Amino acid sequence: MVTLGLVAVAAVIAFGVLVRKWQGGVPSIILPALPIALLFLVLPIPPAIFNMIRGFQRISESGDTGIVAVAGHSVDIARPLFWGSIAFIVAMIAAAMLQWNAGREEPDIAEAAAEPTGLNQPSNLAEKVFLVGSSVLVLPAVGLIHLASGIPRLVMATAMRLDRPLGSTPPVASSDLANTSVLISSQLVGAMFGGISLSLLIVIAAAGSLIALRSRQPSRPLSVYSWLVLAVCLLLAAWNAIQLNADMRSFELARGGPAQ
Repeated sequence: MVTLGLVAVAAVIAFGVLVRKWQGGVPSIILPALPIALLFLVLPIPPAIFNMIRGFQRISESGDTGIVAVAGHSVDIARPLFWGSIAFIVAMIAAAMLQWNAGREEPDIAEAAAEPTGLNQPSNLAEKVFLVGSSVLVLPAVGLIHLASGIPRLVMATAMRLDRPLGSTPPVASSDLANTSVLISSQLVGAMFGGISLSLLIVIAAAGSLIALRSRQPSRPLSVYSWLVLAVCLLLAAWNAIQLNADMRSFELARGGPAQ
């Protein structure tokens, strides 16, 4: 949660820059805001995975392999992902409101063309390519979030199989348990390094988008594309938040705490 707080501070500063550009006449807000909002989803993943790895090490040292101990660490991964999804939705709705208001007051093309260069010029190819390219980071982000959110579900499913009373179900084969342990370990390592790498790319994209956003005249294809991206991202984030909320409730119940 500390990571989310730091991301929130950085996002407020970045959105302050976007608001200043919007006040200066820039109409394209959604695409440059997208990598900023993605930070809420991606940056909390590496520290959450690292804490889960350390938690498993403590469980191994103590010998407590019960479902209650495992559920606590599973909640610690699901919670920041859930609140990150909520923060992402809020940030993108704010960006959409800015773009909508900017679009209602499009500058006259002839008047803008006669004004000095800078913010009053139509978007050039480099700006369009950078903004569209930054939005492609949504694809690996979706894959990473799916991987990270699936780890506690797999861990809990395995713990529930091991925690059942003797004789209630056939015992788990040692080979199956070994394969599952290898799978969980590989997913933890993949989510850790994938999260670090993708976080660096998104930070660069977020900073570059703020710099690249200079045009005042809106590009209609770019505007249409931005609204489509917004709709897809909001749907995915909302669905992710719903699933994570259900996960947290089940994990809390499993460890004997109140469902949140």
